[in-house]
Amino acid sequence: LALMYRNGEGTEVNLDAARRLFTQASDAGDVRAAFHLGQLSYTGQGMPQDFEKALQYYLKSAKGGFADAQMNAGVMYVRGEGITEPNVIEAYAWLKIASENGSERAASLLDTLSAQITAEQKAAGEARATTLKAEIKKATGPFLVR
Repeated sequence: LALMYRNGEGTEVNLDAARRLFTQASDAGDVRAAFHLGQLSYTGQGMPQDFEKALQYYLKSAKGGFADAQMNAGVMYVRGEGITEPNVIEAYAWLKIASENGSERAASLLDTLSAQITAEQKAAGEARATTLKAEIKKATGPFLVR
């Protein structure tokens, strides 16, 4: 229903209703809803643009196993959006995880990033990805959201 309000499918676009429904679902643990809140915050649709909030929502969704949110978090870390400065180690880790979870775009971005960072940064990114994957597995069990 929230997506229908957001996209105007079968109804008028109502971003306030969409945001409210996404928030309720996210608060109840729906990682896709958290992802959509991240998109609304990132683009400023129906709310002020807020990269810090967008990253928080993407991370909530990413830690729940949602590959699109993992990729978006990685992109935000590369760009330094929602944080004080770019963080290529976090970016590498999230892009690697998203890639492993089936995101072809994340795989392409990871290849590009890998060519631009040092071997030490890549090793740190690999180590961080291992830690994050363990946290995700603990939170989601064997289930990932695709």
